[in-house]
Amino acid sequence: MFNVRYVASACLVISTSDVRILCDPWFTDGIYDGSWYTYPKVSNPIELIGDVDCIYISHIHPDHYDPTFLRSYFYRYGDKPLLIPNHFPNHLFRKAILDGFQPTVIESKDVGDTAISIVPNSTGSASDIDSALVVSRDGISFLNLNDNIFNQRQNQTIKALLKDLRFAAIGYSSAGPYPQTYFSDLEALLEESKGQKERAVQKFLTYLNEFQPKAALPFAGQYLLGGRLHTLNKFRGCPDAVELLPLDERVIVLSDNSSSYYDLERQQAVGSVRVAPLSEEDLSARTSDICDAMMSYETELSIDLSRLPIENFLRSAYLRAHDKSECNVPYYFFIQTSPGTAGWLLSADRNSKHFEAMEESTAIEFAQTQSATLSILTIDFRLLFGLTSGIYHWNNAEIGSQYLTRRIPNLHNRAAQRFLNFLRVI
Repeated sequence: MFNVRYVASACLVISTSDVRILCDPWFTDGIYDGSWYTYPKVSNPIELIGDVDCIYISHIHPDHYDPTFLRSYFYRYGDKPLLIPNHFPNHLFRKAILDGFQPTVIESKDVGDTAISIVPNSTGSASDIDSALVVSRDGISFLNLNDNIFNQRQNQTIKALLKDLRFAAIGYSSAGPYPQTYFSDLEALLEESKGQKERAVQKFLTYLNEFQPKAALPFAGQYLLGGRLHTLNKFRGCPDAVELLPLDERVIVLSDNSSSYYDLERQQAVGSVRVAPLSEEDLSARTSDICDAMMSYETELSIDLSRLPIENFLRSAYLRAHDKSECNVPYYFFIQTSPGTAGWLLSADRNSKHFEAMEESTAIEFAQTQSATLSILTIDFRLLFGLTSGIYHWNNAEIGSQYLTRRIPNLHNRAAQRFLNFLRVI
């Protein structure tokens, strides 16, 4: 026996004759500090999943590491080993320990005749978190690529582990704030949304071409923004998984919230597969359920702006972030709490230290004189206080689409974005 069952988003159950492995179970609504909601909604995931032998957590993001669900699952079926990747620093290990779990860091593990390998996506950054999973038995393999960014070094390590790659689960959906929080012009937003969808599909096809599995499942990153952010969902540029079916005959879309699985030995899907897009009626109903939800900072932080020492916090946070910056080109962030108002200019370039309060127009002119990219962030003052104080995390706020960004020019710099992860006083 060797099969893979799709449950929802990035959640899979891998079963061999030796072991059952649960992957990345996320079922708690309101993650990313109130932003993300499951879709389609799984009514009883614990019973649907059933008992397993161990749980693989690919990385720390809350749509993969869901401590609330894990506690409920352990209450029903007893504690299970949590298998996690070997990173340094290991953010997931520290978080799991704080949450009361005992994670096991592994690179490889044999259970009977089944070989389990976790391959970190290591780029040399302190912000590295992702990983891939390879499970092999009787000369055939399954590959779970999760949210990995394309990394040839990781790819080569994975290929060395693979036998006959019968099935691969490959991400196909954009799960970040771009483009929905980056544009105010509707025409530009629609155009960029179309481009984002094309890039998401291309990422899937690139991995498909790289590893050449016999069959592939588009998965992960399936969610809805809730609360006041629900109006952004139509601009996220996320394709429905069935849109990939015409692009390659190896693509299989297993039905959501079902007992369908792919049998690697017989090389066929068992149970229902999806060939039509998710229902617009169901989407509308789910949106209605979540559109009035609140962000965490809206319910947890109730304080007058005048009483918050935001500039002092931001200045102290900046000094810490600058020391850890991996950005080595002219790049500035301008942070404000209302559009078009005064704020603070921060240099993310590790070769140049600059922190100054000024007007937005002055910040734009200054960045232009430096031939630098300027990223203007508009953040609710409560959220900004929570981010700089360490109550919330910048990466969660970014992925959760909780603040607006305008880049001049519109150029992405991954090292500069990582700078924000350290912009807190502790």
